[in-house]
Amino acid sequence: MKIHKSQLASTVFAASCLSLVCSTSFAGEGKAKAESEGFTYNLGAKVQLRSETYDGVFSNNGEQETDYYLRRAEASVDGQITKSLNYEVKIKADYQGNLILRDAFIAYELPFKSEIVAGRFDPDFGLELTGSSSWTTANERSSIWDLVKNAGDGSDGEGLALRSAHKHYFLSLGGFRFSDNRVLNARAAYIPINTNEQTLHLGYSVRNAIFDNPEGGVIHTDLAMWAVHVNDNGNSIRLARDSRDSGFDDDLTQVLELAYARGPLSIQGEYLVRDFNGAHHEEDREAKGDYVQVAYTLTGESRNYNTKSATFGKIKPSGHYGAWEIFYRYDQLETNGEAGMLSHSRSHGEATSKVLGVNCYLFDYLKISANYIDGNAPLIPNDVSDEKGKAVSLQVQFKF
Repeated sequence: MKIHKSQLASTVFAASCLSLVCSTSFAGEGKAKAESEGFTYNLGAKVQLRSETYDGVFSNNGEQETDYYLRRAEASVDGQITKSLNYEVKIKADYQGNLILRDAFIAYELPFKSEIVAGRFDPDFGLELTGSSSWTTANERSSIWDLVKNAGDGSDGEGLALRSAHKHYFLSLGGFRFSDNRVLNARAAYIPINTNEQTLHLGYSVRNAIFDNPEGGVIHTDLAMWAVHVNDNGNSIRLARDSRDSGFDDDLTQVLELAYARGPLSIQGEYLVRDFNGAHHEEDREAKGDYVQVAYTLTGESRNYNTKSATFGKIKPSGHYGAWEIFYRYDQLETNGEAGMLSHSRSHGEATSKVLGVNCYLFDYLKISANYIDGNAPLIPNDVSDEKGKAVSLQVQFKF
């Protein structure tokens, strides 16, 4: 059992977030009520506390490990500057105790339910990735996003995007500059059915990253067990190592999105393909993955669909004992490339994970989750030749 000392600063920050926002929220001052065309502000905070136990392929030596850590701590302020100009600033603490400027942007509202966003913000990419990490069904998003790390994270750069959101369609076009690459990003969604009773979502996302210097193309996955990053004995499974040649000049990632929700039942899935283009006409590399998720709310509530971002949001409890949800998700990942991508001769890697879980939304601001994870990485063992592993992830989330 390990509690990491490096989290002291982030723990203090998390406690400060909770005390600040709780005091303002319960005092009725969480939202400033200014004139409709004047300056307004809203204070917000989120804290996610984790306890995770894992063994097998999830640890280097195969032995069982248990870790307690702070997954996320965020404090934010947002609102309007004028009637058409909005803003948001968000600071987060990571598990190592570093404070990071997560978001800092302005958004100018245009006619026809459109807006221009400028500054530091997350690109719109994928259904699950575009949605808030507060309301993902599992504690961690699908492992397919490990194939294109940071695709939905704008905290390392700045960008400019145009968004248009309507009841039956969503469109986002953006350009971003990060520390080591430039990205062009687009997402489109068509929602032919969007009522209080049911929602049908069809979407497509595309991302082109041009690297300042040739990229090695290394790919790791934690198979939804994030604690492997905070423990020295944690094993992040390597699906592709750095290229032995000149690397890759750019890559193109595409995602297909499909989801349907009716009452307490929701089904969603996404398919991702990432193509690396070899530098100097050398061999290319490909990574692809998909997931399918089925969730059902035992207490009858339905998952909210956010038309403004074309994503699914929170479940609002309607009874005294909260909203109870069960779910199952299956992820599969695959990499293909040059000989030696994984070993002296291997050019193919694969991994799968199964996640079974239950969520309890006790109040609007409190969510408790338990996930069971079964991971498998055929022919990509840990140091003691384990290819399979099991894990349990428990999380408590406070969000105001």
